[in-house]
Amino acid sequence: MRYLSSHWQTWTNVVVPVWFVAALTSALPAFNLRSRLRRRRLRRAVAPHNCPACGYDLRATPERCPKCGAIPVR
Repeated sequence: MRYLSSHWQTWTNVVVPVWFVAALTSALPAFNLRSRLRRRRLRRAVAPHNCPACGYDLRATPERCPKCGAIPVR
């Protein structure tokens, strides 16, 4: 069976604002940047008596972190 093509074609236009596309495509990099900045801030905020890996207070056990098992560098 052969289909006959018609000369009438229908077109559908979808209009999307540019700001909407920009917001969608920038959401993931924004979350990535936020987590990087947060990690950097936490790394700087580690006091000398805290574990550099998890931030646990090492004043009672300065040789090894009881929470994560990391050995702090003196």
